[in-house]
Amino acid sequence: MKSILAFTQPLIKVPRWGVTAQELHIGSEKFWIHATPNRAQIFPANCPHRGTPTEYAVCKNSQYICRYHGKPISPLPFHLVKKFGFWWNIKGEESVPFQNEKEFSFCGSDRYILEIPFVLAVDNFNEGSHTPYIHSVTGPLPNEWNQTKFEWSENSEQVKIFYSGPQRNTWVLHGLRAFFPQIWREKLQWSIRWTVDFNPLRMTYHSIWHRQETPETAEIEMKHLYYLAPLGNDQTIMHTFCFMKRPNVDGPLGFILKGLARKFTKNQIREDQKLYPMIKDSPLSLDKLKLDEYDQPLLAIREKCSKLYFKL
Repeated sequence: MKSILAFTQPLIKVPRWGVTAQELHIGSEKFWIHATPNRAQIFPANCPHRGTPTEYAVCKNSQYICRYHGKPISPLPFHLVKKFGFWWNIKGEESVPFQNEKEFSFCGSDRYILEIPFVLAVDNFNEGSHTPYIHSVTGPLPNEWNQTKFEWSENSEQVKIFYSGPQRNTWVLHGLRAFFPQIWREKLQWSIRWTVDFNPLRMTYHSIWHRQETPETAEIEMKHLYYLAPLGNDQTIMHTFCFMKRPNVDGPLGFILKGLARKFTKNQIREDQKLYPMIKDSPLSLDKLKLDEYDQPLLAIREKCSKLYFKL
């Protein structure tokens, strides 16, 4: 299992003030990251002198000092940059995804600790057939699921998944209609296309809502970037980033639209979290289970993840 620090990856939310010390515990490795609004540094888990956890180190004259014996603790040589409300570890010449995005505006970011094993969290965020039964905002109702189109493909680097079906009427959609009067009385179609990348595991979701008769014209368009990583054996850490298509969010009331986009994202994840007590003890292996067509991408994603994170 590789460390999260081997990749370009968001690590910790930028604190509004003061110093935040957060444990990075990925697989068998543990680090501490100390972050302020203006600087972040990664430290080994323990002071090299006597092993005191570096969580308790204090900063004096720009030098971190162990509180036990006053020994200096040097940060590890990682390149950290601040973007989209997070401190990111940057590997080599890579850059933060969406950093140069011109068509979409950043709406917000969040960090979640999911009370579910990593492999089950990966499954949960990479199939859409639970949408009519778990989610109250996105996609079709259960009796409309038979109208949903589904496709997927894979190559050596990625897995790509596509769903499209009727969009139910919901409070979020009604809120969005205020900003998109051209769809005030329209029955909309929901389409979502996402790409699963590895090194590290991340999903880029592209959601559009369009009139049923004009699928090529997006009326509302959003993108989400999700990073997942194992946190021990029973938890998963997730960082999310939400973007909405310009120019709507750049208008005088754009902050309201951005707030709706953030609320939409939070609602989707919280509805999934309500499911976790029911599925957290499910078998980790899919062998001998009666999988359907919507589960086939999971097999490909698991196979690619096994090279980095886990073996079943």
